[in-house]
Amino acid sequence: MQAIIPIVLGLYFSLILVRKWTVSFNPALFVCVTVPTILLALLYPIIATFSTAGIENPTLSSLFIWLVDINTSFGFVGFVAGSTLILSVFGELRKNID
Repeated sequence: MQAIIPIVLGLYFSLILVRKWTVSFNPALFVCVTVPTILLALLYPIIATFSTAGIENPTLSSLFIWLVDINTSFGFVGFVAGSTLILSVFGELRKNID
């Protein structure tokens, strides 16, 4: 639940700031920003579950500490994931006019 709240908050704030309600999908923003930040935001609860299950792996524990540091900083990663999700769906692609 703690990982979902920042994502929903990012969705909410970006929905408030949408200017045009026309769907124009931006695949570059979705693939390069939204997908990695959603994975980072949702990977923390999964790794926390496995770390309490008694799995002792130095690589996993260092990754867990890194994810705790990132995700506990006010849910920044989840907020970015939610806001870029809306921006990638309703964002306007700028085209160069030559």
